Amino acid sequence: MRSRSNSGVKLDNYARLVQQTILCHQDPVTGLLPASEEQRHAWVRDNVYSILSVWALALAYRKNADRDEDKAKAYELEQSVVKLMRGLLQCMMRQLEKVEKFKYSQSPMDALHAKYSTKTCATVVGDDQWGHLQVDATSLYLLFVAQMTASGLHIIYTQDEVDIIQNLMFYIEAAYKIADYGMWERGDKTNQGIPELNASSVGMAKAALEALDELNLFGANGGPASVVHALSDEVEHCQGRYGCCRFLRDGHKTPKEDPNRLYYETAELKLFENIECEWPLFWTYLILDGIFSNSPEQVQEYRDALEGILIKGKNGIRLVPELYSVPPDKVEEEYRNPHTVDRVPMGKLPIMWGQSLYIVGSLLAEGFLAPGEIDPLNRKFSTVPKPDVVVQVSILAETEEIKAILQKHGFNVQTVADVYPIRLQPSRILSHIYARLGRNRRLGLTGRPYRRMGVLGTSKLYIIRNTIFSFTPQFIDQQQFYLALDSRMIVEMLRTDLSYLCCRWRMTGRPTVTFPISQTMLTEDRLDLDPVILATLRKLQDGYFGGARVQTGKLSEFMTTSCCAHLSFMDPKPDGKMLHQDYDDDDDVLDAVESLHAFHFADHVDTIDDLAKYLDQLLKSPAPTPSQGPKKGGVSRFRAVAHQTCEMVSLINKAKELDIQNVSMYLPSKLYRVPQPSFNLLDSTQPQPAQDIKIPRMVITSEMNLPKDLSGKTDFKALIDQLKECPCLQDQADILYILFNLKGADWDTEYYGEPGTTVKDLLTKLYNKAGAMRQWGLIRMISGMLKKKVEALDEVTSYKDSFSVTLSS
Repeated sequence: MRSRSNSGVKLDNYARLVQQTILCHQDPVTGLLPASEEQRHAWVRDNVYSILSVWALALAYRKNADRDEDKAKAYELEQSVVKLMRGLLQCMMRQLEKVEKFKYSQSPMDALHAKYSTKTCATVVGDDQWGHLQVDATSLYLLFVAQMTASGLHIIYTQDEVDIIQNLMFYIEAAYKIADYGMWERGDKTNQGIPELNASSVGMAKAALEALDELNLFGANGGPASVVHALSDEVEHCQGRYGCCRFLRDGHKTPKEDPNRLYYETAELKLFENIECEWPLFWTYLILDGIFSNSPEQVQEYRDALEGILIKGKNGIRLVPELYSVPPDKVEEEYRNPHTVDRVPMGKLPIMWGQSLYIVGSLLAEGFLAPGEIDPLNRKFSTVPKPDVVVQVSILAETEEIKAILQKHGFNVQTVADVYPIRLQPSRILSHIYARLGRNRRLGLTGRPYRRMGVLGTSKLYIIRNTIFSFTPQFIDQQQFYLALDSRMIVEMLRTDLSYLCCRWRMTGRPTVTFPISQTMLTEDRLDLDPVILATLRKLQDGYFGGARVQTGKLSEFMTTSCCAHLSFMDPKPDGKMLHQDYDDDDDVLDAVESLHAFHFADHVDTIDDLAKYLDQLLKSPAPTPSQGPKKGGVSRFRAVAHQTCEMVSLINKAKELDIQNVSMYLPSKLYRVPQPSFNLLDSTQPQPAQDIKIPRMVITSEMNLPKDLSGKTDFKALIDQLKECPCLQDQADILYILFNLKGADWDTEYYGEPGTTVKDLLTKLYNKAGAMRQWGLIRMISGMLKKKVEALDEVTSYKDSFSVTLSS
């Protein structure tokens, strides 16, 4: 028989340590680990940390296998890891309705539970009986799903489970604004059950999202459908002789704590000062930190310190105690002379979380594993300083006329039609696309809530159905709020976004910002650029703007240097249908979910997906071509043009259903741009003054001169007829205001002689007309009726930030 190598013997010793301290507690049915012999609940965070040593040991066996028995041992350890991770997945699958609700409410009562039954994966306490909202725990699970999958483990089995992981990513993606109970489950440090924004939760969520972005959860065996997509402490004050305290004035398991109460009174926090329990667990973190930061002195310092406080169990096995506490009879002495009293171990022995990290650190420190093997996604490089970011800016002209104006000033730009085959679309289309991600009708999951896309998302190029798409930034969306109609505000928001990209861009390739010059950026006579826009374009051309390094050029020139993402979930099936088309649902159902009053899909949904139809027609539309002289075959040519016109009209209607109002900017054909008689009866036939219109506060009374019918009631049909004949924007606004107040925004005016045109539709058209003519008084008035708001206003007013409200005189 072949003799055992020294490394094999050491690994066998670690295997016995793992078996006797961790795996012996693993439930044979669910794979979960209890907190201790007395406490049989399974915490998500503790389970993930505890199984890391088993995963690390499996990697070490796989790397240093001497015999076939070692390979078998590696496989057995790997399956123990998979069993636990799938057990936690089963726990979360039982609470998918909470995942769905939390995406929209972000309420602690809708949060996933922090702990479950080890035997059944069921919940063990009520929603309001524990601080369940712990974003870092769910993020930690997702982070190591990514790392373990990248190392070769198969944790996710089916497409349904892929959709669950995708929706869990949506669950944590707003961590930057979610106040939770943190990794110690007590909320803010006064321990009164008040959630607060925790840096540990934000950092863990960021790490998880970055690790999972564009990862194939089926590993090497996966296809496009199994890829998921994602859209940063001081130690000295907490350091002690036996570890670190969790935070100052932490009363957990101190002699002065009342164990019968979950939370404290504010006045008693002073009692815990200088007698906080010290946790050896934190030294295991510092050992790992030293290994990953290549600091052997730090590693040796904390390994030596940890060896001095470990407790020897049976057969000489070293155990990590949960914490060290001041003895009750030495409290006064510790008050007088902090960190001088000998403490006693208390709590779990071992604490599986700490024991696991101790084993991982030992395997790394002794060379059985390299840091890169336990970090296959190279998260350790996320803190390495990056080179200065150069932001690529492509300036486009909305029309040929604007292109001529820009060329007159020395700017060599393209129109939207000129960048073909690259397709330009507004950011709201990207929001619609990502809203499809993770939808699963069978599980009741609606995917990502429809949210605005940030500048990091719109600064990438996207490959969708083998076509390259570029998306305009959110801040030029005039339908979101009227500030985008003001050239000065556009410039300030561009400055802010470019500066943000320079500070926060971490992806491969350069960020690419597409900046279209539209009609609203011209002077009032529409003959030249607004001086503010012109000055900004000159600064961009010089290479610096707002402290950011900028390079201007054509989109086609940036193809090789831009960051590009492939949205494979939008690819069609072999039969031409969209992926998961049988799960797709109409927008009415999604709106019901967003209102938090309905969380179940309709049983029989047979509607057309507006987004899919829009993209289908967009990609089928012909490339823009220069106008040519008449050809033979006039009838055939007429039919072809008529067919193309019908397709373009259909495409325009689809775009408007997706709230794309400035469709002329985003259509690939120049057909729509040819001046034609307008069918919009709200067009003004009288020139409007450029100055702001003062809008008086209207009060609808019975004395108003409104048309009456034979019964003496207001004749709304006659009022609509007046609206059709009205030549003045102000008068049109007055009439629509009356209709809005008396009939409501959804009243069908039958404006064009047939149903389908509501008061809201007419207000939207008037809003666009007033915006083009810079009638700010009308714009503000109509914005109020349409309930437009500044982007992210709900976040400012909902998360304990201060804000002020002012009224114009």
